[in-house]
Amino acid sequence: MTERLQYLEYFLDCVDFVCAGKKGYIFENRKLVEMYQPSFYGILQKHLKNSDPRVRAETVQLLTSLKERQAMDDIKELRMKDGNENVSSACLGYLTSMREDDSLIPDLMDILKHRDSNEFRNAAYKIRSVGRAEDVPELRRIYGQVDGEMRESIRLALESIIDRNESLIPKKRLLLSVPIFPDEKKFMKFVENTTVYLDIRYRDNILDKDSISVDTYNNVATALRKIQLRLFNEKDNLIYYSDETKEGYDTVEELFLWASDDLRSKEVKTAGNRGRAPDCPLCGSTMVSEKEGWKCPLCGNKG
Repeated sequence: MTERLQYLEYFLDCVDFVCAGKKGYIFENRKLVEMYQPSFYGILQKHLKNSDPRVRAETVQLLTSLKERQAMDDIKELRMKDGNENVSSACLGYLTSMREDDSLIPDLMDILKHRDSNEFRNAAYKIRSVGRAEDVPELRRIYGQVDGEMRESIRLALESIIDRNESLIPKKRLLLSVPIFPDEKKFMKFVENTTVYLDIRYRDNILDKDSISVDTYNNVATALRKIQLRLFNEKDNLIYYSDETKEGYDTVEELFLWASDDLRSKEVKTAGNRGRAPDCPLCGSTMVSEKEGWKCPLCGNKG
């Protein structure tokens, strides 16, 4: 049984209890909070239109506890259209909670930029629960400017925000990487080495093959992930680089996309490798077998 199905079944049991008159079985249920993942929002979303106003109200209260921002538009609409007083009150509580969280963020960011020690740790801990997807770029800049325990505090904050935003989860590996300070000379060396690897070695040794061993696939996938990570972390540095270096970036990006597409088209031979599945070339997760090939369970990449 998948985690989603487990959550669905448990939530439906709680709905039945609330419909039977047992108050708090949804919004006071710690298990519904602990088991929750952002991809499960659709389960809760349907019950914002449940025929029982007690279920609607408690679902909104649960979403408030979860700090689930995916629900914002749905709850705004529910508050306007639902005539039940308890539902309307729950919606107001959710919206008030979100506004209060939003109001904290500027002060927390200011502390993270200009303070250290206990104040920094406390702010980093608080922003884990109130941070939004749009706060990730600024947090990443802070992430690259600190080290030691302070960097670890920001990493935990970033991880928490990413895990609460389904759209960010496929990019989690990239977003948790440490930003790189601008160094045009080093980056151009990377451009030269990567161009040789992709435009010569890959083209000569991999391109014309219809199938490759799982070991070859994983070796190339590892190299592609490193290239992708470097490109991701250098993108913000391009404003400091020359036009020639920017052209080098574009060249490597084009080669990376070309090689990634070509690698996905290969048949991966597992014979003699104990059936070991290949790694996803984009995120590194172990891929799972499907009828038509391989699929990454994390980012959905197919190969």
